[in-house]
Amino acid sequence: GRPELETDEAEDIDDQKPKMKGDSKKQPQERTLICFSDEATMKQNMPQKGVRVPGVKICPVTRLPAKYFDPVTQLPYANLQAFKIIREAYYQQLEAKGDRSDPEILAWLEWRAKNKS
Repeated sequence: GRPELETDEAEDIDDQKPKMKGDSKKQPQERTLICFSDEATMKQNMPQKGVRVPGVKICPVTRLPAKYFDPVTQLPYANLQAFKIIREAYYQQLEAKGDRSDPEILAWLEWRAKNKS
């Protein structure tokens, strides 16, 4: 058979707690309870996907397990030295192949040329 759906208005028990600023209106909350008549019906309506454990990311510089992730280059890295190497390589790629028609990249390239040591 089909699962039965029941809903109820969840009542908060915080009525005794002091109100915070901005809590002038209390929002009603709702819960949905799904009951299945048997396990086969549940499995048919709620299929489970295999749980995938993410693999250990390896730092491309040190070949050590990566503890961190660089959002700019989308690369994992193990330590500060590896991060600096990854970013320097990224900056060199920008200098060599960066889109100079993009004003933000052009401004950064000019700043880098001025401040390069």
